[in-house]
Amino acid sequence: MIDNQIEPNSRGMSPAVATIVLIIFAILLGSLVMAFGSDYVENLPDEGPKKSTVCVKITGQDPLKQLQVNYLEGKLSKSQYIAKERQLLR
Repeated sequence: MIDNQIEPNSRGMSPAVATIVLIIFAILLGSLVMAFGSDYVENLPDEGPKKSTVCVKITGQDPLKQLQVNYLEGKLSKSQYIAKERQLLR
């Protein structure tokens, strides 16, 4: 009869070796997923988001809202906007 039992004195893998094997397995699995998954991902442009158009209807004489619209339309720099905003909020 063939005995398939493990001997009581046999030793298993040490925890350090098991950890290294798991890390290598995870890296290999991640590499495979990236290799096959990169075909399904579109190439994104390197440039940032494009400017959007802001449509605002100003009905009243609110100077802060007018200042914000001017800033969003690119008529004022950030420093100009902040300075004029501080003047209006005083």
